[in-house]
Amino acid sequence: MDSHRFLVALSIFALACSPPPSMNDGSVGDGSDANAADAPSCTQPAPVAELSWAESANYGRAVDHHATWVSTGPMGAALYVAGGVRQGPREMLEAVYNHVARAPIMPDGTLGAWIDDTPLPVPTGFHSIAAIGSRVYLAGGLTSGSSAGSIAGTRRVFVGERMADGSMGWRENTPLPWNALHPTLTALGDKLVIVGGTDGRAAQAAVAMATVRADGTIGEWARVANVPEPRSHHIAFVHDGQLYLAGGFRGMPVGNNITPLEVVLRSVRDGEGSITGWEPMGVMDPVRSTHSGVLRDRWLYVFGGIDQFTNLDVVQRAPVGCDGRIGTWEAVRGAIPVARGHVHQTPVHEGRVYSVGGRDNDGVSINRVFVGSMR
Repeated sequence: MDSHRFLVALSIFALACSPPPSMNDGSVGDGSDANAADAPSCTQPAPVAELSWAESANYGRAVDHHATWVSTGPMGAALYVAGGVRQGPREMLEAVYNHVARAPIMPDGTLGAWIDDTPLPVPTGFHSIAAIGSRVYLAGGLTSGSSAGSIAGTRRVFVGERMADGSMGWRENTPLPWNALHPTLTALGDKLVIVGGTDGRAAQAAVAMATVRADGTIGEWARVANVPEPRSHHIAFVHDGQLYLAGGFRGMPVGNNITPLEVVLRSVRDGEGSITGWEPMGVMDPVRSTHSGVLRDRWLYVFGGIDQFTNLDVVQRAPVGCDGRIGTWEAVRGAIPVARGHVHQTPVHEGRVYSVGGRDNDGVSINRVFVGSMR
């Protein structure tokens, strides 16, 4: 395939998961008290009063639709970035990366220099991520095909293992039941849960679970109760042993053919831990997609993303009540320095939140890195 046809093929997939020009996607940690719902004296902790942001050294390449996480080992804590894509002007998808890099987190929370790490087996973007201890799981998205310059949606799952020196080792494991771009992958006890995403044509309602074995490998995926409506470009988080979904939309962003989903859902699980249904637990107001989220001290914080028309720099929060319901949303003082979407994870480590890359309001990937102090 010549370079022009290759870029055209890439652009088709970019349009399938990107907002139109007028508009210019993790799982998050569980900061819950497992007994809060039953405790009669339950009170809502005070929220973070404000965020203060500092710019760090740029990432080595402009990137969005990547995976970002923090892992701590004998060499200390580090921020990792894996895969992703680069989009240029006029909605042109220019590259899909297999690149992986890490930056050490210094005692004061700042980042050291970026270090190239072991690359992914194949270029991968639009994927989902779940971290469990020293391992990280990357699932779905789009990847290179078997012929030069080809690209396709994928069911592939890669397991990353942090080595003693901080570097990552990668192996492939049990594939997903469906091709999934922009799904969420979440660790729920000893299970991984994949929810929704698109198949390149429309959002999906499918949900599946698989057991993570002691050696880090994944058992067979079993389909469980679908979400009530197809959902993509959302976030997922765990609270009190249940999986929550917030934001995103049904439909596809091509031609702005989407319906935002404001209802926040919580899983219903049986005695064996399988998801048997979903229940509404509040709303996201205003609803957004391609955002990131962090649950901290029973407050849900969401960063950036897009509404139906533009990228956002606003950080919002809402309490997760003692009954598990989502309360009233409000803005947090300290907006993100650059409005952008498709930064699907903003991991928090010791009171600091790390935000890498994304797409700006021109729809172009950026390489800027920001560290926010949650005070």
